[in-house]
Amino acid sequence: MVVSVAQARIEPLLRERLVPLPEVEHSDFAAFADRFAQARVVLLGEATHGTSEFYRARAAIKQRLVARHGYRVVAVEADWPDAAKIDRYLRLRADTPFPDETFARFPVWMWRNREILDLARGLRAFNAGREAADQARFRGLDVYSLGASMAAVLDYLDRVDPAAARQARDRYCCLSPWHAKPAREDRTASGPPSHEAYVRDAGGPQRRSSRREVALTPPGGSGATGPCPARRRS
Repeated sequence: MVVSVAQARIEPLLRERLVPLPEVEHSDFAAFADRFAQARVVLLGEATHGTSEFYRARAAIKQRLVARHGYRVVAVEADWPDAAKIDRYLRLRADTPFPDETFARFPVWMWRNREILDLARGLRAFNAGREAADQARFRGLDVYSLGASMAAVLDYLDRVDPAAARQARDRYCCLSPWHAKPAREDRTASGPPSHEAYVRDAGGPQRRSSRREVALTPPGGSGATGPCPARRRS
């Protein structure tokens, strides 16, 4: 086998830097993460989504950083309304991490699985008896669940700031034709939909009016609605 000069130089560098790890289940598996203890943010990736070994490895690292080094926020690439339900569970504010249809939207296997359940249980045990400010939290960073995310914002604002809720509904109007099926948003590339398509997608009768009520929650949501101006024919 012919080895290039570059490969010959890289190999000893890799051997110098690589750290052999025990099996994921070993109590010392995540010890190597101690070197990141002073970092403000630790980013953890994976070669494939849904692989149990990667999920268990990440969970071990997260729990060590939380338990030994003061990290308190686990932020994941997941829909934030659903992640908030797991957060309520591990902060002892709910009895189950997967109520109702939490993470029931594709890809279900990415978050609604045994590994995430075990992580949530571990963080819940860590939080037991701690003051709220010192508890670990679980946060979602994605908004693929467009309708559910909009509904969560409106439900919150309805309780704490009705004026802001009205403004949010007005701002969300441009998204209402697609909130149930965000994949259809590519239609905007060829111009806005016709008035009939706009009204049909909003779930209402096909009639013309200057203003109309458009549901801004997904099926089974809280039913929050808001006035949206009808679009003119293009």
